[in-house]
Amino acid sequence: MSLTEIVSTRRSSVNRHAAAFSSPRAFSARGSRLADRDATPRTLAATTLLFTSVYDSASIAVISGSPSDSPAHPASRLARPGDLRHPDPQPVLSVRFVMSETANPTTSSDDSSAELPSDDTSPFPPDPRSPKKVFLGALIFPIFMMVVMPLLYSWGLHSPTPHDMKVAIIGDTSTSQQVASAITTQSDGSFAVSTVADPGAARAAIDNLAIRGAWNPATNDIYVASAGGPIASNTAESFLSAVAKKQNPDRPVNVIDVIPPNGNDKLANSLLFVGLAAVLGGFSFASALRIAVGGLSLRVELILLAVFGALLTTIPTFIAYSVYGSLDSGFIKAALLAYAGLLTVGCFHLGSMRLIGPLAIIPTVFIMVLMGIPASGAAIPAEMVPGFLGTMNRILPTPALLDGLRRLIYFPDAGMGATLSTLALWALLGMVMIALAAMRHSAKPEENSLQGPGFQHFFGDNREVTAAQHARRKALAGAAVVPIFLVTCLPLTFIGLFHNPTPHEMKVAIVGTDQAVTQQLTTQLEKVTGNGFDFTSVPDADTARNQLHQLEIRGAYDPATATLTIAGAGNLQATQVVKQTFGPVAASSGKTLQVDDIAPLPTSDLVGAGVLYLGLGAILGGYLSAMIAYMLGRGLGLRWQVGAIVVISAVCALAQVLISYQWIGILHHNEIAVAATLFVIALTCGLFQLGGSMLIGPLMMVVSMLVLIFLGVSSSGIAVGTDMAPAFYRVLHPILPTSNGFEALKRIAYFDGADAWSKNLWILVLWLAVSAAMVVGGVLLKRAGRGPTPPPINMEPEQ
Repeated sequence: MSLTEIVSTRRSSVNRHAAAFSSPRAFSARGSRLADRDATPRTLAATTLLFTSVYDSASIAVISGSPSDSPAHPASRLARPGDLRHPDPQPVLSVRFVMSETANPTTSSDDSSAELPSDDTSPFPPDPRSPKKVFLGALIFPIFMMVVMPLLYSWGLHSPTPHDMKVAIIGDTSTSQQVASAITTQSDGSFAVSTVADPGAARAAIDNLAIRGAWNPATNDIYVASAGGPIASNTAESFLSAVAKKQNPDRPVNVIDVIPPNGNDKLANSLLFVGLAAVLGGFSFASALRIAVGGLSLRVELILLAVFGALLTTIPTFIAYSVYGSLDSGFIKAALLAYAGLLTVGCFHLGSMRLIGPLAIIPTVFIMVLMGIPASGAAIPAEMVPGFLGTMNRILPTPALLDGLRRLIYFPDAGMGATLSTLALWALLGMVMIALAAMRHSAKPEENSLQGPGFQHFFGDNREVTAAQHARRKALAGAAVVPIFLVTCLPLTFIGLFHNPTPHEMKVAIVGTDQAVTQQLTTQLEKVTGNGFDFTSVPDADTARNQLHQLEIRGAYDPATATLTIAGAGNLQATQVVKQTFGPVAASSGKTLQVDDIAPLPTSDLVGAGVLYLGLGAILGGYLSAMIAYMLGRGLGLRWQVGAIVVISAVCALAQVLISYQWIGILHHNEIAVAATLFVIALTCGLFQLGGSMLIGPLMMVVSMLVLIFLGVSSSGIAVGTDMAPAFYRVLHPILPTSNGFEALKRIAYFDGADAWSKNLWILVLWLAVSAAMVVGGVLLKRAGRGPTPPPINMEPEQ
């Protein structure tokens, strides 16, 4: 087909309109006026896809492409100068932003024999709303997200409590059965105690994940499997230990870990990041295919999902097994299951987007991520979350995938039927939606049929490639950037943090004025712990308490009384390590370790993640408002853009305080100071994203994710204490804005603001000033005519 024939088709006329709107001035002056009712959902889909995915991966972790080089739209290469006019002066067009350098031209290639209808009318009436109303209406979305996400995670994960957790007593006798029944009644529904015949049967039940632990009254042995998750095994161990001490008070309790995790996967959560990367990879690539490329036939989309899906699952699996060595068995099986999970999520999301459009991102995120991850049991066991999430654990695909990975890697004797059937059901649901979309959009049979056009039609071949096909190749390459970024950075940063937390010069004080005793104990401890601890001496307990309150030390041990003073809210994991270290020290002197926690975590925040939900909500509000301000607010001026970020930051701070202090009740002190800090965090993130976008364009989306989430959260010290993290994270902790923001929130919420200003807040304010300077730089660059070209927009009308 010649170029003359191409420009005569309906889609070429759409591309000619795209050329007319390609310059920044044309976009701001006319593009906003022609935005129809699909403009906002498409814009939100493209700008929030990456962040909403990474937010959830970061939050659950704590519990366990480029700008265009030319202002001309690529589609304008297909149009002749005289074709820029159109008989309809008010076409109704759908504005769609893309990250890639080019938008997707929808012109037929030379091998196409199908003629498209020549009617240029649209079924949708023009949207009479002004750009201001569209912009203000779009800001409802970040408000919704920054409320729903923290609310769900706070409600579901802040205080894990067992509900019918299955444990067993070894000994299938009437006495054992009576004891089991009595203990079940006394636990008031927290545990379901049964009996098994012998230790072999107990081990088999644990291997099959039928029970979380077992106690043998004859030997006082307790059997657990920490590979099933440290929270689950610790809970079962604590409960059974209490039972054992009550029934056999004169006999020591011996804990046997039947299935420990890999030595390089101490928290048994590396599989979480493999599975989560597969979920986010399938979701993000399917979104990119529909938003950034679009117009492809069903056959091509499914083939691309299958081919790219293999790459997107190989990357995180390789990182877990080869880069960090945190997993060491079942590589092929784990990769295949992750691939099946990716295809399930991808098919479901493709089907929903074909059926209802870009707004399908919202239900997919809600099902696969917002509900799927808290209900998965990967970090908090399914028996320890609220009942609704426990029910969702047996229904949703994300829990099925993550549970299946755990079974394959650590519990090969456990059945896989539930996992495979759940994934198959959700994949089938996706295919049903694809079929429904084909019936709904019958005017586009070339897009909705498995016999539709193939790769040569859309992308050309080695001999001949049209301008449209070349542009589509670039669009596809750009569409792959975000998924590859996600599945690489997510496991790389978080497995790197979690796989082997080890003390690194953790500061602990020895209380006492007898320097000889203190020095002797310090020397003994250094021989055992090596460079893991940095022991100092303090003259008295009051000095130790003051240093603990200022977070200068992790603990203080008084050898005279065998008392260990700690501040549990500083970091749960670090304080546990300190207690494990000094327990044997006290025992060696014939004493029992006494623990005095001067700043314990409240019962409403048992895992110490309360400030995480606050901080991530603030980052979310600032980032999303900045993206909407950049995409939809350019035509309204800088005051509207910055004003929206300021207002949303204030609303965000208020919402987070209401969620954490009033609705859920996680935190209890210093609301005003916490709200002020949240406002600064949100404003800093918003201006950082806006200023960066004005300087380097849409690439800033990826930069912000890397700086604010992947690196900022992992180096914050909330998930793993900085003195237990690798050196890379310890270097970043005092530098990045979000890591300092999290640290300041912790100091204010739990330690009455101890040194928050001198250690963290001034760095956050410095980043705020730098971000404001970036905005000013972007304005000056734009005035000089040297700023980045706005993202291309796809003007294809919806059928």
